[in-house]
Amino acid sequence: MGKKISALALILTMGLWHVAVSGVENHSDDDTMLRMKLQIESLQKQLDLLQNEFKSLKTSNAAESNVTESKNVPTKQVSPSDEKMTVYGDFRYRHESIDDTDAGIDKRNGNRMRARVGAKFKLDDQWGLNFRLASGSSGTPTSTNQTLDSYFSSKDVWIDMAYATWKPAAFSGLDIHMGKMKNPFYKSGKNQVIFDGDVTPEGIAASRELKISESTNLVVTGSGYWLDERSSDADASIFGIQTYIKHKLQNSGNTFLGGISYYDMGNVQGMSTAFKGNTDDDMGKLKYDFDLLEGFAEYGFKCKSTPMAVYGNYVKNIAATSGSDTAYAFGYKLNKASTVGDWEFDYQYRDLQSDAAYAGLNDSDFIGGGTGGRGHTVKANTKISKAVKAGLTYFNNIRYRGVDDQDYERLQVDLVLKF
Repeated sequence: MGKKISALALILTMGLWHVAVSGVENHSDDDTMLRMKLQIESLQKQLDLLQNEFKSLKTSNAAESNVTESKNVPTKQVSPSDEKMTVYGDFRYRHESIDDTDAGIDKRNGNRMRARVGAKFKLDDQWGLNFRLASGSSGTPTSTNQTLDSYFSSKDVWIDMAYATWKPAAFSGLDIHMGKMKNPFYKSGKNQVIFDGDVTPEGIAASRELKISESTNLVVTGSGYWLDERSSDADASIFGIQTYIKHKLQNSGNTFLGGISYYDMGNVQGMSTAFKGNTDDDMGKLKYDFDLLEGFAEYGFKCKSTPMAVYGNYVKNIAATSGSDTAYAFGYKLNKASTVGDWEFDYQYRDLQSDAAYAGLNDSDFIGGGTGGRGHTVKANTKISKAVKAGLTYFNNIRYRGVDDQDYERLQVDLVLKF
């Protein structure tokens, strides 16, 4: 650019010199004034051209400067690994009040917390990883709560989930999980008759969703889980299979879901019983295996503009002959707390006989955990901010494990923060 400006300056200088010399050589000529006038006009045109050229060069120079400056401004670099990782977690603070006549407790109050943090990694289009750490106890698979006591002692953190996910490109809708995973089996109304919501089973599971029609999908899930590995006997395990359909009614927009499950808990009979409710033999060990057959259904609709759902399930342990081998639950859900100020309500009635489910894996809050009881559960939640919910849960139950029925009441007040 500097060479262009020098050339323009040279042309201008030569033009002025030509005017001066011409004026001196022809000062006596009558045509001098006319000749000078024409030369001045010619020079003026050259000056106009030079001025336009200068403006053009100035604009170009400014553009080049901006480009250079923009290149020098540091920009935020996004790592490919950042795009493939998602961090999530939650914290719950709970105040709890328990009235248990069987334990001779008139009223017991306590405070508990639950802390969980995890990360999901997308390795490529087919493979992923999921890890989660949680508070709780290593000997309690049905709870990640930590009681606030023991003189401010430090609390334990455990591996709550660690599994790989494979989505084979050749089979659309197929998910395969390997490791300690989130429970893949569907639970109508989120009931916990067979599995507590905190249970993270260990082994291999696969699930596939197939589209049957525009309004109907079929989901099939199977698993092989290991309860206890033994060196001198066959391992205790759970092999499960579940299938259900999801159907959307075209005219109303209502939804129906229904299906069946079968869980074969092999080599559980004869194990020591560390949980309450299941029938023992004369040696104080489990008298029966647990081969659970379940049927379940759920129907969603709207009452005016409020979403509602009714649900239920029925379970029978076909491996038991005690006569106390069935369970059922039914209830309804009203509204959903999805935005700030929204609320939701859930009512459920449950009757869980002693040998209808394995007492070590089902709901740890209903009747105080285990099997052999019936009663009501009422839940209400509201969303108080984008990431915070507050809720109440009330259990009004009766245990019938012994000769006499025992009243059991439990009230939980929760504050839950999620990210």
